Amino acid sequence: MNGHQTSTGTRLRFKRLCGLAIAAFACAGAFWYGVHTDEAYPLTQSLTVDQKYLNFGTVWEQAEFAWVLPIQNQGESEIEIVRFASSCPCVTRIEPASFMIPPRNTASVRVTMNLVGGTEKKGQEGDSREFTIRIVPDVRNAERSHRGWAITGKTREATRLSSRQITFWDDIVRGQTAPTRGVDLSSVVSLKRLSIKYDPTLLKVETIQIPPNTEQEKCRAFRVNITPTAVMPSGPFSEDFTIEPVCESGEKLPAWSVKVIGTMVEAIQAFPTILEFGVVPLGEIRKAIIFLRSKAGNEFDVEKTETTTDSVSIEHQTTGPSELAFEIAQKAVALGSQCAEIRFSVRDHEMRTFSVTVKANYYGTAQKYAAPRKMLGN
Repeated sequence: MNGHQTSTGTRLRFKRLCGLAIAAFACAGAFWYGVHTDEAYPLTQSLTVDQKYLNFGTVWEQAEFAWVLPIQNQGESEIEIVRFASSCPCVTRIEPASFMIPPRNTASVRVTMNLVGGTEKKGQEGDSREFTIRIVPDVRNAERSHRGWAITGKTREATRLSSRQITFWDDIVRGQTAPTRGVDLSSVVSLKRLSIKYDPTLLKVETIQIPPNTEQEKCRAFRVNITPTAVMPSGPFSEDFTIEPVCESGEKLPAWSVKVIGTMVEAIQAFPTILEFGVVPLGEIRKAIIFLRSKAGNEFDVEKTETTTDSVSIEHQTTGPSELAFEIAQKAVALGSQCAEIRFSVRDHEMRTFSVTVKANYYGTAQKYAAPRKMLGN
């Protein structure tokens, strides 16, 4: 009996000691955390931003909204911010990205945000919505990360655009009438006009006022038509223009940037544009016909031809009012994959001179392949 009581008492004392040890560790941990929270992280704790700079109020939606954030260093040591992170890709720029803040001093950063919502809009035009992002500074030699600052506000949709991109899906043939595409802009307030910035040498712009529903209403919508000009460079193109709505009061609303994409082709084109001669034994010659045609049916001349290699020869075959044919002879002079360019210098009916290029490819081999034998039936 005595032995059992002794064993029970030992276990109780052991449990009490374990409890005291755990409590001691907890107290020590709390003390360490308190000390380090107050003293060990002076760099991150010294960076502050006044609350009044963390809310930009209610503004119009816009793709380039800049907000200045004064960051204070309340400590006694110089602080270096090496970079910033943000909680949203809508933060397009933070400038400057890195800088030093002397003790008891302030440095300002310019945070540029895209406040424009997605294509899915909620509510009626003019409704406001909450906007919140967080930026976090990366402080050099800091022992823990700074929590950063949340910038909040409300955005209100001033205008709506039917599309931010105009696409000309079909090739635009130089010399033919170019098609016209457009976008529609509507506003929650009355508009006086649209201020449009574009390159007049590449784009023709026409602004049309969309009549209001009633005579009492003022203009709140426009259509902007875009037509590429004949001097647009050949090949795929991508041009931007901006639309800035101006209210009846003269106030300028946030501008929209619109991209125009398409492909401009010359009226004189080669068919085919690439010659594939396949596998050619060294010394042998392969031939093909290239046609140059005017898509508009106009007459043209080929002033000269040239190639990037002497192994290609060109012979004029036929002549028509709007089509020329040329025989191309390719001699295999090198092993492996080979590529050459054939250039035709063309002068069209408007006396413009430009180049039409065709590629010729072959694979040179030292082995001659015999023709397969004809199988005879029984």
